[in-house]
Amino acid sequence: MDGGRMFRSLAANWVPYYTATKWAVRTGQVIAALCALAGAVVGDFMLVAIMGLVAWMAQGELDGLTPPKKKEEPKAEEKE
Repeated sequence: MDGGRMFRSLAANWVPYYTATKWAVRTGQVIAALCALAGAVVGDFMLVAIMGLVAWMAQGELDGLTPPKKKEEPKAEEKE
């Protein structure tokens, strides 16, 4: 999970914080899914359970953020 925070902080140098968080969450969830699949193949169901927890916690990190507000276009009366 600390690796995800490092990834997010590096990515936030080039993209907005919310976007960097989305990237870090999705990357972590993909890695967790691959580890869970590997655990299922070899019969290590504790690994499957832990990776499910990691993916769930990552989604919670994303859900805790508020998406950036869209900039509103000026109305026709304000443009003149």
